[in-house]
Amino acid sequence: MPIAFDASTVGTAASAGSVQYSHTVTGSDTLLLLGFMLSANSNPGTVQYNGVNMSLLGSVAARADNTGVWMYGLLNPTTGANNVLVSVTGAPIIRTIVASYTDVLQSGLPDAVGSLSNQGTITSLSGTLTPVLDNCFVAQFNYGNTDVSIAAAAGATSRNTADINCIFMDSGTAVTPVAAKVETANYTNNSTIEAGLVMASFAPAFRGRNLDLTSKYW
Repeated sequence: MPIAFDASTVGTAASAGSVQYSHTVTGSDTLLLLGFMLSANSNPGTVQYNGVNMSLLGSVAARADNTGVWMYGLLNPTTGANNVLVSVTGAPIIRTIVASYTDVLQSGLPDAVGSLSNQGTITSLSGTLTPVLDNCFVAQFNYGNTDVSIAAAAGATSRNTADINCIFMDSGTAVTPVAAKVETANYTNNSTIEAGLVMASFAPAFRGRNLDLTSKYW
């Protein structure tokens, strides 16, 4: 079976030390990805789903004041409705988006990972990632500064937005054959944009193999 998107949920908080909310996972060979931003000079502490620690996949400083973007992952999360928990240092703005997928390879996460930031006048920010394995999905969490309105450009599928300036998107289909995958977020704003993204690829549970149909043992 190819990788399939399962569900996505948003959790936000303002001037808080944590955010907690429920997300429901269904299916088998599952993966949970969590993207989030924290305002100036804050860092994540505990990042969990159903009390199980998630693994840091990548991060980047998106603004000169050290507003940051992170992505965490967890293979084989508990199915059903369970709580996402992100606790942080200080009391920043927290904007998070969690997404779950099915039929994902249960090892080797991430297949590949990348990040990018920009402080300048831009109307979009594009991330490029080349998966290692064939038929991977590529997911991205993208943040633009406070007064930005954000949307996925052609070639990427939006899964959810948090407030108006955070988006979680993915390739929508498997990347095959292996090649560089570009995913772009467009920003609607006339002022200087400070932005950042983290993206990761993940492989399908069944990648296929070549069969020798001439073998006498076939």
